[in-house]
Amino acid sequence: MNQKGKVKLIKEKISSAELTQYLCAEWGNYLAIYDTGQVVTGQDVGQEIDPKERPFSLIKCPGIDNSNFDFYTDDWTTYDNETGIYTVIEDGRKLTLEQCIAESCEKGDVNDEIEHLQQLLFDNIIL
Repeated sequence: MNQKGKVKLIKEKISSAELTQYLCAEWGNYLAIYDTGQVVTGQDVGQEIDPKERPFSLIKCPGIDNSNFDFYTDDWTTYDNETGIYTVIEDGRKLTLEQCIAESCEKGDVNDEIEHLQQLLFDNIIL
């Protein structure tokens, strides 16, 4: 696949679901995209033995425990320091940080974050 095809595939495949994968991954994980369009997150991603099976772009995930995700929780949840659980102000639902991030990515305006993730993948295309 040529460079233009890879860029097009990244634009088509990277959305809020992949942003959630990237943000919720543990430290040491990678997000990768393959020629097939498959987007995968994991520690062993990119270490395939056959070079033909390796992703064409690979980036390190920030690690959910190593990042400040207030952007994805502020203004609509409260946090309980004792339990580590977020409570949705509007309806009282109890959520984990991962669930807050997923809901924010699904329902919120994260276009800039998606474009940033796409750019990271563009910048790391393996030729």
